[in-house]
Amino acid sequence: MRTPLPIARCFAAVKCACLPAFLILSACSSGPSSDDIKSAMQNGMNQLLGPMAPTYNDISDVDCKEAVGEPGYVCSFTQKLTMKNGLPATQVLQKRFIQQGSNWVVM
Repeated sequence: MRTPLPIARCFAAVKCACLPAFLILSACSSGPSSDDIKSAMQNGMNQLLGPMAPTYNDISDVDCKEAVGEPGYVCSFTQKLTMKNGLPATQVLQKRFIQQGSNWVVM
């Protein structure tokens, strides 16, 4: 007759069995992070305005949902930036982002 495992060992075994599934699920993308959005916005403005582009200081309140009928994610967010004249600006925006390789691009 087999001796039952102590409860602590059973929980440890369950935890280990679930870990690979957790790692697989956590690898799935749920849209761009605030850092991804900041980089995409800064890169887009640098390409558009060159040396006159504002500096993106912070991206917060990010809420991304998968875009319907087109690729990428639609994200609403608050951006804080500094204009070239030194004035700060805060805006609430909604933009669509797509992933190109390891980078996110604003559309």
